Amino acid sequence: VLLKEDDDNPGRLRLVGQWLHKPKSTGIHRIVSHRNWMISLISRSNRPDYLARELHNMNQFGSARALQHLTALIDLIAYEDDYLDGYKYAAVGPGTWKKFVAGNGSIKKDKQYVGKMVDAIHNHPMFVGDLSNESNDNILDAIGIGITAFASMSGYARVHDVKSFIRLVENSTKMCEYGKER
Repeated sequence: VLLKEDDDNPGRLRLVGQWLHKPKSTGIHRIVSHRNWMISLISRSNRPDYLARELHNMNQFGSARALQHLTALIDLIAYEDDYLDGYKYAAVGPGTWKKFVAGNGSIKKDKQYVGKMVDAIHNHPMFVGDLSNESNDNILDAIGIGITAFASMSGYARVHDVKSFIRLVENSTKMCEYGKER
């Protein structure tokens, strides 16, 4: 999703674009397809101010574990596009953003999930817009992640457990220096 700070309501986000990418390819071709799509999305969106992704525990089995390659791709693209400089890139755990947006970090994806999230996002003080026709839970999740990351990175709210990647850049620099010949 692409969220922008609303011109008439500073500190509040508006949904200005949403895209889904489901390549039919497999293996390395699927990974390359995802990478090229994400890079083109960033350039088509006139380079957003912030990037955020959901933080998954990679020791999990099933769906979250299957997202490892996407997580790595998003991290790599953030690195290549200089989003790791400053507070411009974050990873937000599912319990963290659900608690910040809906008040309950353990909302399950059941039949009422979409309705609960539409209501929660509509009522959130950091969102402006109408989502009454939205039925895709992944789009709603992305909006929730975006709101939480924006609140944390821009300083509008103190949200615990939003991972900034400044430490990653500092550690990467140290690792590269360690390998240099003296």
